[in-house]
Amino acid sequence: MGMVRQNINKRDIFVACLVLLLGIILFVSAQSIKPGAGMGKGADFMPKLLSFMLLICGLLLLIDALVKEAPVYAAGASLRCDQIIGFLKAFAILFIYIYLMDKIGFLIMSAAYIFLQSWIITPPGRHRPVRLAVISILVSSITYSVFVYGLQLMLPAGILG
Repeated sequence: MGMVRQNINKRDIFVACLVLLLGIILFVSAQSIKPGAGMGKGADFMPKLLSFMLLICGLLLLIDALVKEAPVYAAGASLRCDQIIGFLKAFAILFIYIYLMDKIGFLIMSAAYIFLQSWIITPPGRHRPVRLAVISILVSSITYSVFVYGLQLMLPAGILG
């Protein structure tokens, strides 16, 4: 007679299922992107690849959550209110980034997104806005250059184009 495991990590299973659901939604959405006619990879390649990688990550997270024992927390331990607010802010910024990408453009939106997300995860009192701005601009510029000049994939130019 096998022993049924009682200590399942429901939070990790929930997160894994959310990642899987997001991967499925992104993969289905990527199917509507036209490959384009040109040399090299089409415009649909990266979204399909990244959504597939997200599906793999979600599957690995689910397997990990089902295999490992759930941690035992002290009585009354739970998520703090500031953690929940930080998560909601990060999620809101992500959706604003996605929504405004075509209108404003990759370079500006990516720099703003990286800056704001970095600000959220930096502990209070340790914010260095100039440093975050420089890193945000560098990362978005390098990413843009790799995609546009290296992979010959167009990214939304927005108000700059």
